[in-house]
Amino acid sequence: MSTKITLRGFATISYWADDMDAAKAWYSELLGITPYFERSGIDGKLDYAEFRLGDYQHELGLIDRRFAPARSTAGPGH
Repeated sequence: MSTKITLRGFATISYWADDMDAAKAWYSELLGITPYFERSGIDGKLDYAEFRLGDYQHELGLIDRRFAPARSTAGPGH
């Protein structure tokens, strides 16, 4: 019997990140995998990274905060 923990119950979750390289490294270590997809901008900086998780391969995305809507807040949504 496997003791590996998997996440279930979501299709796609995205988080804004102030430091994409640090966020990618932190989630890679936490999850034990590397992103399956990455996109860098014309400046060469990482803009987006996406992990596939669990037996249903749900998506966890990291998005550079500079692409956040102007009115976004740091707290929970309503």
